[in-house]
Amino acid sequence: IKFEILGGATNRIALQIDGYAVKFAMDEQGYLDNLIEYSLSPELQPYVTKSYETNGYIQVQELVEVMTKESFKVYKVEIYKILDTLCQDYLLGDVGYINKNRTNWGVRNGRPVILDYAYCHRATENLFTCSKCGAPLKYDSTYDKLMCSDRSACKTIYTYNERKRIQGKKVDEDMVKE
Repeated sequence: IKFEILGGATNRIALQIDGYAVKFAMDEQGYLDNLIEYSLSPELQPYVTKSYETNGYIQVQELVEVMTKESFKVYKVEIYKILDTLCQDYLLGDVGYINKNRTNWGVRNGRPVILDYAYCHRATENLFTCSKCGAPLKYDSTYDKLMCSDRSACKTIYTYNERKRIQGKKVDEDMVKE
């Protein structure tokens, strides 16, 4: 089978095969990541690549152009609009507008889309509430961290991992079963 390596990370590797992006799970987390993306793909359209099928181990997705450094800058405003929309109902991880997340973005028909959205999760009750003071949480200017909106007294900042730990895995497991 002819293929081209599209990229890889800790849990998965992506190959281009016959005009599709095919993601292979490298471990248990990669298996779950494939299931999460497959489950979220329909509800996150048109902001993410389409996921056509998966058995967890292998996922077949829409192939789009990967963001370059230049296109990441060109599409900055549109990327922010997507993040503004998604942050209302989802915990966002690894998709904020920072350079290390650039390769998680692509371009479909002249519009930016998220390529790797396994760390986008449906919001649960109190997920966006500060654990220390109870004030609402807001994303920082790059959508990389969540900040307490009580900037005069509390000033607590949370990472994606800290909020995800609070949320737990059940929300993802229920979504996959659904």
